[in-house]
Amino acid sequence: MTGDDPRIRLISGGSEHAEAILAALDNSTIRITISGDQPALGHQLVAIALVDLLSRLFPRLDIDVALTATTATALPLEPKSLIEHLRDVRRYGGLLPVDPDTPAFIIAVGPGETCADLYVDGNGWQSYIGTQPSQLTQTSSKVPFGPLVAACLAAAHAFDLVLGPFRTPREIPLSVYSSLLGFTTSPAPLADADVKPEATVDLLLVGAGSIGGAAILALRYLPTLSGNVVIVDPEHLEPPNTVKAILAQHHDAATGANKVDVAKRALAHFDGLVVQTLPVRIDAYYASLDRTAVFPTVLCAVDSAESRRDIQDCLPLEVINAACHPEEISISHHITDDGPCVCCLHMADVLNSEQKRTRIIARDTGFDEREVIVMLNTRQQLSPEHLRKIEHHCMMQEHALDQYEGRTLYDLWHGKLLYAEALIHLDGGDTQVTVATPFVTALAGFMLAAEAVKPTTIDPHLQLGPHSRASRYVENPFASPEYAQLDSPPRWNTPACLCRSPRRIHLMRDRYGLEGSVSA
Repeated sequence: MTGDDPRIRLISGGSEHAEAILAALDNSTIRITISGDQPALGHQLVAIALVDLLSRLFPRLDIDVALTATTATALPLEPKSLIEHLRDVRRYGGLLPVDPDTPAFIIAVGPGETCADLYVDGNGWQSYIGTQPSQLTQTSSKVPFGPLVAACLAAAHAFDLVLGPFRTPREIPLSVYSSLLGFTTSPAPLADADVKPEATVDLLLVGAGSIGGAAILALRYLPTLSGNVVIVDPEHLEPPNTVKAILAQHHDAATGANKVDVAKRALAHFDGLVVQTLPVRIDAYYASLDRTAVFPTVLCAVDSAESRRDIQDCLPLEVINAACHPEEISISHHITDDGPCVCCLHMADVLNSEQKRTRIIARDTGFDEREVIVMLNTRQQLSPEHLRKIEHHCMMQEHALDQYEGRTLYDLWHGKLLYAEALIHLDGGDTQVTVATPFVTALAGFMLAAEAVKPTTIDPHLQLGPHSRASRYVENPFASPEYAQLDSPPRWNTPACLCRSPRRIHLMRDRYGLEGSVSA
């Protein structure tokens, strides 16, 4: 039954269509071929991330790699054959492998020594996807971001082709090389600067789920990382998390491990990195600090406007934000009182949807609208009595919502929203089915990590921000990077946003030793 499979959700309509989509995921074989007797570091990173992402959706993967190839010494992995490691990776998400059949889609990793539907490559800060073999030269760079981004884009196109009978797939680009250094694209390899991969950081990561976990995974693959990282997230892993979160492994989800503990373990091999983890909300962490304490650069990896407001309410000076929509990711860099804050970008959605959201929640739960407003504003914890009332209203089985006991009404409602899922309309729109897209949140997390380490590795002007050529980058993973957008959204022009509060600005300037405002 589709209701038992976390890869897919039936929103409305007939279950037979959902079963057909699930059958396409289960029965389609994807072949991944990796070039060379001993694949380069970049090719290994592409292959590892690609297998990890696809194996959470497709049980039939056919991995073609030289049996004598070993894992690269630069990777923080147990020395073993590459095929053994890739077979281990296939099981991370808990989806049992099935013997491959005739491939529906062939992906070639590397220079493309075999015929394939899609060629994918990555080196340093640069990635490649196309229907032509890659011409990218594998240098000695140990920067992992280009290969990881390339794997996400390849997974998106494989997903698109397999589900082509149910949705209109985008055309795979002929040849696109893209670089995270300045967010440039070209039909030919780009001449990226030689950038050292060593990074010294001082970061506060808020959210260690799908996006934040991917950011941690990207940082894990850096050859050297030192400094301080604080990770804040109150939640623990649950079995469905393994579909959408690339850092989540099946055994951690099965035991309900804290997300922050899993993230800390991923960074444990860095001797020069101090990692502090707190399984609490950002506002609780802020309340535990001395009033004069300053925030390091904040990495915002949360999935709601409410959580972003909580972050901004803590008076951070600098925030790097990652956001996901069903088929779009965005990365933006914010400096409070110098251009838009992290809330400004979402303020219109918040104001326009507040009343609508209350009505929808009331309709979906059976509560009175006034009761919904009180429960949301006070963050009232849901009791068993609340959950039984909602289950009765929605004609669910008793105890179907037990996982939300002690959580908020917003948590329950938000669980029904599209997040790292593709929405498929069938029967003229009467049937709606969502399918998990782990490569979307992974792409956002990988880019978030890349943006976080730029200040210590490259020219700061190549970082997004109010003093660069753009403060936000937006990309559709199912399309070509050449259609991505760079822009600088305006600051919200009314006091509705926290960054317009004179008292907060005054407190922030005192905290960070600033004089006056640097922008109007």
